[in-house]
Amino acid sequence: MKKLLLLISFYFVFSNSYCQKIMIGSTVKEVIEEMNFQEPEFKDGTIESEFGLLYKVETGHVCYLFDYATYICKWSMFVCESQGVAMSMVEDYNKRFVVVNDTIWKFYSNGKVINIYLSFVESAKTYSFMYTTH
Repeated sequence: MKKLLLLISFYFVFSNSYCQKIMIGSTVKEVIEEMNFQEPEFKDGTIESEFGLLYKVETGHVCYLFDYATYICKWSMFVCESQGVAMSMVEDYNKRFVVVNDTIWKFYSNGKVINIYLSFVESAKTYSFMYTTH
């Protein structure tokens, strides 16, 4: 997983509607359908028990990490194209989800608790949202 995060971070330093659906628990097929069957910009299958798909969307990039055994999305990340996109998402999340603090939200759905974390990568000057059940 560390390798994938590094690759994603590097990709965003050098690389557009934000991801409106949280796809944790979805199958590969469901994610591909949600992305309108577009070809991912990056596929990785070299991580021990996981593989990822990376897509460019109107306002940034979204990455999904899947478990090899189940083909279920267990983690995703959205990297914002701009600070404006991040601020719009924060406003939206403050209305729709449980606010834990300025950078963490909780979303309750189908018996799951999904944690949303906002972070800023100083070296890349980018904001990202990570979605996970951990």
